[in-house]
Amino acid sequence: MTRRRTHLRPGDVVAEVYRSAVAQPVTTVMTALLLAALCATVLLTAGRTDASQRDVLAAVDSVGTRSIIFTMDAGAGVDPTVLDRLTALDQVEWAGAFGEAIDYRNSALGSAAGNVAFRTLWTTDPAGVGLDRPSAPTSAPIAFASSSGLSTLGMQHGRGVAVTGTGRTVGVGGGVNTPQYLRFLEPLIVVPAQASSPATDTVAVLVLVANSPAAVEPLTHTALTLLGESDPTKVKVQTSRTLADLRGILDSQLAGSGRVLIILLFASSAVLTSAVLLGLVVLKRKDFGRRRALGASRRLVVTLIVLQTAVTSVVGAVCGSIGAYAYLAITRSPLPDIGYCTALGTLSVLIALIASVLPAIIAARREPIRELRVP
Repeated sequence: MTRRRTHLRPGDVVAEVYRSAVAQPVTTVMTALLLAALCATVLLTAGRTDASQRDVLAAVDSVGTRSIIFTMDAGAGVDPTVLDRLTALDQVEWAGAFGEAIDYRNSALGSAAGNVAFRTLWTTDPAGVGLDRPSAPTSAPIAFASSSGLSTLGMQHGRGVAVTGTGRTVGVGGGVNTPQYLRFLEPLIVVPAQASSPATDTVAVLVLVANSPAAVEPLTHTALTLLGESDPTKVKVQTSRTLADLRGILDSQLAGSGRVLIILLFASSAVLTSAVLLGLVVLKRKDFGRRRALGASRRLVVTLIVLQTAVTSVVGAVCGSIGAYAYLAITRSPLPDIGYCTALGTLSVLIALIASVLPAIIAARREPIRELRVP
């Protein structure tokens, strides 16, 4: 006897998936709970570990894992034009050169005021040193001071005039949000300047920030060849190589432990999901046989089972992720980012779909007449 094939429109397939899910509440609920438990477990364990890892690495980075500091003694012969050569390197994220410290004092306080070190700054990226706009436009040189620099000068209002012992004056009218890699210069007060040509100024301190911790060591060697110093013995180098190595170790160890846990959880979920669906195929073999006898193709049977698993998995993954994220937020635990949660949910659904393929194929290959004879 030849069976007439049943061809359903996409809307009919969706409706059939819904009816199948409702007609099999135990299987539907168990599949959803498996995915919800998987997502919640991963977020509460590996997800929290990943968020903690980001916090730890951010803390390590905050102490300057990517900074390189060159200190030049008098006579080193390094001029500000070195920035043109260094900023052309792909490994350099920020570069700044500082002149010799010059003592200034608050002119409003007179000779009783203490001296504070001002430095000339040459840089192609003022934002890298956190420079604000000056609070008042003026044709005179403007100094930018950090909060500690303003406090030392006695300029709590953020502006004023500073003077040297020789009568040279400079206006203080801007702020500096000192980044971590320049904290060693605190109290930081800088006067931005343009490098002259031919160069007549000299650099006392040169700071480079690499674009990654791994680039610190090669960038140090490259920069040393580009300094153009007249006396290499008068150049001292301080790098964050030790911190960069520590960061790499922490990154690999923390990521490795979370990766193993995720693999185990996903493998367990795939096995359990496949077992649940295999149980469904055994229990509902007469239903599948009836569908085949009424003209349902093998492809249609596979499609129905896989789509039902997809819908159920999405619901479970969303509920589990939202519940776990809410718990982490309430307990003020480190929170995984949205990208991590999205990737987790997507991967969970894909694992469930893969696990459903074998049971779906088994169901589709059942012979209708044989299954209908099963008591």
